[in-house]
Amino acid sequence: MTTTATTHAAEIRQLVANQQHAICSKNVDQIMSRYAPEIVIFDVKPPFQTKGRAAVRQLWEDCLPEILHQFQQGVAKEGKI
Repeated sequence: MTTTATTHAAEIRQLVANQQHAICSKNVDQIMSRYAPEIVIFDVKPPFQTKGRAAVRQLWEDCLPEILHQFQQGVAKEGKI
């Protein structure tokens, strides 16, 4: 891998780690800091398409408690806590 590719890979790993930390910390402001104002998200369930930061923020606020609960249950089942 070239130096530029290595640097880009490291930057991507850091972005992923930062987003993971924001999610685990329930920090919606930090989660949203990575989204463009004109964000469009496509999903496999209704509403199938979500447009704009306000709508995406609402998705995170609605689902974050459930995501963390499921994650914590999964970790507990694996014996990691």
